[in-house]
Amino acid sequence: MENFGLVEFLRSEIVVETREDVLYDANEASEEQKDALVKNMLCLLESDEDWDDLQGMTFEKTADLETYLNNDPDSLNIGPLIICAAVMTFYGKNGEDAEGFHVGEDEYFITLDEDHYYACEMEVEID
Repeated sequence: MENFGLVEFLRSEIVVETREDVLYDANEASEEQKDALVKNMLCLLESDEDWDDLQGMTFEKTADLETYLNNDPDSLNIGPLIICAAVMTFYGKNGEDAEGFHVGEDEYFITLDEDHYYACEMEVEID
């Protein structure tokens, strides 16, 4: 795979799941669900600059993205951001109606490809 942009990769390749549910599968998602995931990420970001940074992110290979998600060098918390957006999309929430949305703590996985993933345990709470 050549260099890829993060946002397009999210739309086309990732799977976000818990041990019980597949929350978002880019290979199975409709265009509406893909758009919802991206819009949910946008509404969760603190500034337009963060969105510009996200849109400009490119990676050479999925191992690089895995390293980025695990180390969070820009303190953007992209892994948890992707998970929150996927949970919102799964439950049919969007930025306008997500205030007060809460899902209890769970272990989440973002599968990048068969060899690379990001995992974290977190509680999803949208204020």
